Amino acid sequence: MSVSQIKRTWQETRRAASAFEEMGFDSLWVNDHLYGPQSPAIPMLEAWTLAAGIAAVTEKPEIGTLVTPVGMRNPAHTGKMIATVDNIAGGRIIPGFGSGWMAREFSDFGMPFVGTRDRVRQLGEGLQIFRGMFDPDQEEFSFEGEFFHAENLVTQPKPRATCRSSSSSASGSPCASPRGTPTSGTTPPAPRTTSNTK
Repeated sequence: MSVSQIKRTWQETRRAASAFEEMGFDSLWVNDHLYGPQSPAIPMLEAWTLAAGIAAVTEKPEIGTLVTPVGMRNPAHTGKMIATVDNIAGGRIIPGFGSGWMAREFSDFGMPFVGTRDRVRQLGEGLQIFRGMFDPDQEEFSFEGEFFHAENLVTQPKPRATCRSSSSSASGSPCASPRGTPTSGTTPPAPRTTSNTK
């Protein structure tokens, strides 16, 4: 169920999330936009901050983003936010990733809005960074790409639903296996993710 965040106060959104949980919805979704689609002047609650709030006031539903444009933020910072929010949520986060389409959500916040082909390539690099950051076997992670650079990243705590680095799934997931698939040892199952090029 999509949780309203446009022209809504936090109190209204919190009440909606709690009501949806009581109704039995198994997942709650927020839109990752920095501006309202029609105008930057439209009030819009930021997605990952909002996901943290929803995680703190709910217990059962999974919480996802529709979708996080990888190039809209520093991806290493995004990965740290995802890990933190997933710890608040107790492993209930489903990060959705895309390439973005609204130019001012990039440029107004100091991030370059490159062409469509390059944004898709940014998406691929971002997924590699998330895999490395979330891998429980990597204490530090470095990455040198065409668009993104990270050196000696330490991600602690890791997401509760731990991702293992491996080849991506058909959906472009940065995780090795869907939720519910057994993994070796005591590692919890990897979270589902979504990915698109919007």
